[in-house]
Amino acid sequence: MLLPPLLGAWYQLILNYVRHFFKWPRDDLQGAAMTSADLSWQDDLEKLAEILGYSFHNNELVQTAFIHTSYFHENQNIFKSSNERLEFLGDSVLSLVVSRKIYEKFSTESEGKLSQLRSAIVNENQLYQFALFFNLQNYLKVGKGEERSGGRMKVRNLSRCFEALIGAVYLDSDYATTEKVILGLIDQYEKNQHSIFSLELLEDFDPKTKLQEEVLKFSETPPIYQSEQIGESQYKISIVINEKVIDSMTGNSKKKIEKKLAQKVLKEKKYVSQSASPQ
Repeated sequence: MLLPPLLGAWYQLILNYVRHFFKWPRDDLQGAAMTSADLSWQDDLEKLAEILGYSFHNNELVQTAFIHTSYFHENQNIFKSSNERLEFLGDSVLSLVVSRKIYEKFSTESEGKLSQLRSAIVNENQLYQFALFFNLQNYLKVGKGEERSGGRMKVRNLSRCFEALIGAVYLDSDYATTEKVILGLIDQYEKNQHSIFSLELLEDFDPKTKLQEEVLKFSETPPIYQSEQIGESQYKISIVINEKVIDSMTGNSKKKIEKKLAQKVLKEKKYVSQSASPQ
């Protein structure tokens, strides 16, 4: 006669442990009492609602947006999926919203310029900055190994988490609501960080292309990047405009040096002195 109550007690104990460890919302594990983990998750939902300006109807969707593949693989008996599929969807919705915004704002710019600006906004590094600004790392769930390797703060993981969150909003609502959420998030970011829907963003995102555009306004020859190895893994990169060295920089990555050097020349407008071609 003691067996059923004993089994019931063990079941309740295990259930409470699962709820506490994984912070699973109370409507997904019916019949258990609310725990401190439930309250914590409810607090998270309230914070996210405040950030997004939107409250989810389906809590499972928003929770899935924060489940990294490493966490899912360790807990497949608990969760239905990771955030990868939501990330795929969110990327497409985000690109569409941003494309429409820059199409309307920059009505005289070419297709090429609009594509560059969209890439400067919807890219891994910028989405990572969005995720950090809104502290999404506090909600992201990663596996034990991923946690030890700093996975919670990795650029790839957080940028994808941001896209997954957008995908979750879209599935929970509609396009118009999701567009309002996205533009609202960007507006918050712009007020505290820097302008997003601005052509100036291209200088930081793709300074080499921007510098080439400026130089070709007065020269038939684009900037030339000369490389000289000065050590086992050190390089000296020089920018040459109209057959004259404008500036140089050293480092261990040619690609990164060229980008930083182009940014420096643009910021200091050193290319202007070469606006007259050599005789």
